[in-house]
Amino acid sequence: MLQRKLLAAFRAKLPPRSEKSGPLSSHPGKINTTNPAAPPTPAQWNASAGPMTTPYGAQIDHYIRDLEAHFKNSSEAMLDARKAIEGILTEQAKARQEHCREYVLTFVPLVFTLILFLREQINRSCAEQTHLFLKEHADKCSSLKRVVL
Repeated sequence: MLQRKLLAAFRAKLPPRSEKSGPLSSHPGKINTTNPAAPPTPAQWNASAGPMTTPYGAQIDHYIRDLEAHFKNSSEAMLDARKAIEGILTEQAKARQEHCREYVLTFVPLVFTLILFLREQINRSCAEQTHLFLKEHADKCSSLKRVVL
């Protein structure tokens, strides 16, 4: 469909062909411009493009406006991409913080419980060693035999 529109626009710009112009020119010194087999001359190259409808400065201004529009669109696309990347990075940071929070909430009580358990075991071991030492000392130093300590 786009191809049809482009061809229609191209055909609209072409001047209509005259039916009476033949393959030979009416003037012997003039180059035949209607013969498609004849190679174009440099004068015909400029003429084949058609007359310029706008001055050169206006074409440059139009070109500059097109470039500015392109750069504006490019910079807007770049800003949109940057915002999307920043959004992804903030989501990653939030996920990382949530993971750390869950980690702390899970493992801090476990570590605290482990420390309390180890402390209790050390206290029991120390109490047992103290009891055995006192029992041996009492057996050596005391003349009375005790039934129950």
